[in-house]
Amino acid sequence: MIYTLKYIGKYYIFHEVDCDGKPIDNKNATYLEGKYKSQLYRWDTHTIAIDFYTTSSRNIIVPLVKKAGVRLKKYSEGDSESTYLFPEDDINKVCEIVKPRIRGKNIQLKKYKKNVCLF
Repeated sequence: MIYTLKYIGKYYIFHEVDCDGKPIDNKNATYLEGKYKSQLYRWDTHTIAIDFYTTSSRNIIVPLVKKAGVRLKKYSEGDSESTYLFPEDDINKVCEIVKPRIRGKNIQLKKYKKNVCLF
């Protein structure tokens, strides 16, 4: 969580929830929700992952991100979902394309809410 505090106040941060809609115990399981059903989350201390849950969203966003000069590395690809990794230094370029939610960006952690801010 220490690496993600700098994004509070800039983006609306979602906390991962279990199948009952309750926040999971891992406080580091946070993500940004972007356009085209994409999610950005921390992979390690210097790397961010972007998940695409549909092939069409991947086909729209990946070329735009590469055109912006971001070095994407394909981590996994399934039938319709895929995961790409990129350096955290390029997060602003990616966010200009993915446009993560910013409404509610200053909301602090509330355990009773389904989506909470921690990123």
